Amino acid sequence: MDRITQTMDSGDSIIEQDRRFYEKQIAPMIHTDFTAYEKRIAVGVVGEGSDCFGYDDEISRDHDFGIGVCLWITDDDAQCIGEQLQKRYQEMLFEWIHKNPEILNSPEILSKYLVQRRGVMTIRKFYETILGFRIDPANPTVNNAAWFYTDEWKFAAATNGIVFCDELGQFSSIRNAILQYYTEKVWRMRLTNELHEFSAAMQANYARCMARGDLIASNFCKTRSIDAAMNILFLLRRSFAPYYKWKFRAFRELDGSEELVLLLEEAVVMQPDLNHWKDYTYDPRRINTSDPLLMQFEQIAEILADCLYACGLINNHEQYLEAHCTSIASGIK
Repeated sequence: MDRITQTMDSGDSIIEQDRRFYEKQIAPMIHTDFTAYEKRIAVGVVGEGSDCFGYDDEISRDHDFGIGVCLWITDDDAQCIGEQLQKRYQEMLFEWIHKNPEILNSPEILSKYLVQRRGVMTIRKFYETILGFRIDPANPTVNNAAWFYTDEWKFAAATNGIVFCDELGQFSSIRNAILQYYTEKVWRMRLTNELHEFSAAMQANYARCMARGDLIASNFCKTRSIDAAMNILFLLRRSFAPYYKWKFRAFRELDGSEELVLLLEEAVVMQPDLNHWKDYTYDPRRINTSDPLLMQFEQIAEILADCLYACGLINNHEQYLEAHCTSIASGIK
């Protein structure tokens, strides 16, 4: 919510225009045409798309861009008013676009994907489509299997954006259940997985790949550790990481990410160089301190270890992150 508000204040975000569309067109239409259901219809902008994160810019507007809001209703209400509500929504949308030609030249520019992401939909179908599993609004809980096996960006997409109104509360009850974040068990499992991924890639396999002269595999190690480093801080800040295209953008907004941001930005342009391994005899017990890329990731590991320590998860500052997996996993019950 804060992320969206920050963007809205500049007046540049499409979500600000969505809000005006809701207040000027949709809210009056619901009040007049669906009075009996007015307090049962939730409205907002949530889901897939950069606009829902407040990240839309000139580049992102080359696809799936335009005005629109989501109208979430129950399955029972969909049987009664679903078709009529969708018809009136489309009429209001086209009327608004024609009143404001600077938004879009014509309604036909609205892509099929944007149309699918906006308009009338059931609460159940909205969450099920994004998450891939069903949550009962009457008992909005997520079991450990769903928490663990569902891609994290899906949780981010299901809880981003802004809800303009929800007097019934069913939509928000699910949203709030997801925002409670992972259970302690799943959180520790995901954290140990990412620590292992970081350590295996740049603190173990990178040296093996460079000793073999395999630059492609070495670059894989670099990118996997960059991703793992970001995932570790997202987990420590208990924030869902969005789809990979926007992960670093969101990472920059995490509390305490500033130093890591600089190190990762430097690391991404550094390339594995076999010249640093010409006179080096591979030894898994030693770090090749002459390789600047390897030492860059040791700095990143040092910061991550400090973050783990500050969170009370470890009792030392060991930079080899794999060494902390056992102690963190010991808290899994």
